[in-house]
Amino acid sequence: MLHWVGWASIHYVIAYYILCQKNMAQMRPRAPLCMIALLAFLCTIFVSIKAQPTQCRTVHKGEFYDSLIPWKGFHTGTVRSQVQMQPNTVQYLFGPTDPKGALCISSWNKLYGGSRCGYFMFHHEYSDRFVWRRAQDCLVINGSHVIGTKPNCPDANKIEVAAYAYDMGHAPYQNSTLLQIFSTKLDVGVTYTTQIDFLLDSSVYSLFDATGANLLEQHTIQHTACGSFKEGYKLGLYFGGQCPAPSDVTVCYSDPDTKGTKPVL
Repeated sequence: MLHWVGWASIHYVIAYYILCQKNMAQMRPRAPLCMIALLAFLCTIFVSIKAQPTQCRTVHKGEFYDSLIPWKGFHTGTVRSQVQMQPNTVQYLFGPTDPKGALCISSWNKLYGGSRCGYFMFHHEYSDRFVWRRAQDCLVINGSHVIGTKPNCPDANKIEVAAYAYDMGHAPYQNSTLLQIFSTKLDVGVTYTTQIDFLLDSSVYSLFDATGANLLEQHTIQHTACGSFKEGYKLGLYFGGQCPAPSDVTVCYSDPDTKGTKPVL
């Protein structure tokens, strides 16, 4: 998460750069300052994704993204991260009067992943992501409403995960071949190593224990082949779905291979 000074810098340079553009005709001598402001803005973005050993990211109540700058960088064929779901990821709930409550609570939230078939290919055309949601068998649903939770539910502290892909613009929630649910459920507070390998005509989703040595489960989703299958941008934490987070949700990420010497999501 950015330090508050970083956010202040972002807001300042954006405002200053817009002001420069609006008044360029009147302030030609100051035009170089506009470029300096833009460069400062880009540097601030770079600092915001600088590597840390562990990054805990939170989507706050009423939001979809964990930050105003969801950019995570590019990948070259594999994305890999250790993840640890925090207790609030099994506590979010939509109220009993919310007419979309059942739809929202069943929606898959995005953990991380990447686009494919080109560095600037839009991820709703081609992409692969791990997705998550709280265990559905612990919920009490009545029609379109969430009534509450079941007492003493064995999966109360469990998280469901799935492989989730877009292919040629086809959405995974409309095509069962692009959404594969893992039988393994994640325990809150436990670290897992996860990995997606982008191949010519498929992507392989792997779930390991914390060490990365023991494979717990693996799924493969078949795709349309594309020559630039290894090229894409990284995708990070996102709540939803159609509905913003009803309460804060937090996931901690770390790099399993380099002990924090490379950027994590």
